[in-house]
Amino acid sequence: EYINAYEEWNRIMDEFLVIYNRNKELDKSLFKTFFIVEKIARILNATKRIYNVVGIGIIAAGAVLSLFIQHLINDNPYSLSFLRVVFFINVLSNASTYFFVHKRLFLQASEDLHVVYTVDSVVNFVGSILRIAAIALFKNYYVFVILSALQAVASNFLVGWCCDRRYPAIKG
Repeated sequence: EYINAYEEWNRIMDEFLVIYNRNKELDKSLFKTFFIVEKIARILNATKRIYNVVGIGIIAAGAVLSLFIQHLINDNPYSLSFLRVVFFINVLSNASTYFFVHKRLFLQASEDLHVVYTVDSVVNFVGSILRIAAIALFKNYYVFVILSALQAVASNFLVGWCCDRRYPAIKG
């Protein structure tokens, strides 16, 4: 009877050691994962800061260039104010992509391109319908250009939002 109890005790201790070692490996794995996520978050934040500086630089350069736009375009049939407004709206549209590109790049790196493609396709479809309706209803090019700029901002914002939802650990 003592031998059976001793064997049972050894079996229980062996199982305990197996479970303990498994949990220890799991803890190491979780610890490594935590530091990898922290490292990715730091890299994304650094990338975000760099792209924000680039976006602000593009806006500043666009503002300066808009002052000299009459010298950049020959034989212009449009008014100078019209050209400046349209030019600056396009500059803002292009610069806005730099404020969200870090999350788009992360989704591409994590092989979640389907998210990017889906968002871009839906936003392009809705944006095209809105621009066609705007031209038909308002017959105003400013509305068309503003809707184009809003489409770019909406697409980038939604890609960022999807990234935050899929990867809340790197949200920031």
